[in-house]
Amino acid sequence: MRMKRALVLSVLLFFSPITVYAQDELILGGNSVGIEIQYDGVYVSGTYPINDQIDPADTFLPGDIIKTIENQPIHDLSSFYAVLKEYTDPINVLDVTIQRNHSLIDTTMKTAYDHNRHSMSCGLYIKEKMSGVGTMTFYDPSTKRFAALGHAIEQVDEEPIGNLYDAQIIDYTKATTAATGEKKADIQYDEVIGIIDQNTPIGIYGDYQIIPSETRSLPWADADEVKLGKASIYTVLEDQTIESYEIMITKLNAHTQDDMKGIAFQVIDERLLDQTGGIIQGMSGSPIVQNGKIIGAVTHVVTASPENGYGVFVEYMLHHTRSS
Repeated sequence: MRMKRALVLSVLLFFSPITVYAQDELILGGNSVGIEIQYDGVYVSGTYPINDQIDPADTFLPGDIIKTIENQPIHDLSSFYAVLKEYTDPINVLDVTIQRNHSLIDTTMKTAYDHNRHSMSCGLYIKEKMSGVGTMTFYDPSTKRFAALGHAIEQVDEEPIGNLYDAQIIDYTKATTAATGEKKADIQYDEVIGIIDQNTPIGIYGDYQIIPSETRSLPWADADEVKLGKASIYTVLEDQTIESYEIMITKLNAHTQDDMKGIAFQVIDERLLDQTGGIIQGMSGSPIVQNGKIIGAVTHVVTASPENGYGVFVEYMLHHTRSS
């Protein structure tokens, strides 16, 4: 009786279906995406002195998010100015709560009111949302999640509330040893293609709503499979046309899960060097493919030598699309 049960079990195991396609293949990105992040509060992007008495640089740092003023919640620019206009002394000292590096800090903010001009100044450059352009790395059909950008959204310390949109590249500036080049895009805000829910040192992640009509699926490689030698990056320089460009992987650095510079490479494709001078802003997230497998994503450029750049291993990006 025991032998029969064992035999039945072995037959069931032998004929059980094995589904590997969705787990072993990813939909290759390379398409440009518009990134828009909204803040629950107002984001401080910089400061400037108003007079000898008020210099917000003594209190605020770029990246701070103002959450409350005089115990009143601040959600956007409208609520920020609605509170400040209530204080019309020549110099006002207001209690504020800011978020910095995931911590809440209680401090004060000085404002100045000019009765002749009926104007208020606080010495802060602020905004309620941030937008820019990056590159999609891959879509993961096993979880319907995306990975893009390859590095964190600069100076965003809270969990992001944001969307991805299609973007058309309309122009770009060429990189030089003195200045970083940059893609210029028309972001199509009329249709959301993804919801951002993670901002990490190795990229942004979330659920995708729409993928391009023409896609290509490729297997992915473990970090240990990546070798020195030729590879390709996929990115857009005009409209929405994805093209591949040849690179040479020159060094593989000791890597950890949050290492943005595990792959060092040099652009050797003459077309890309002639057009852009190398890696430019907006290419972050461009997938790197070697031997028919997705191995990583572009993350950084060497500013003084724009033909050189770095990438992150795709193995670690997958932790953010497949974690339960």
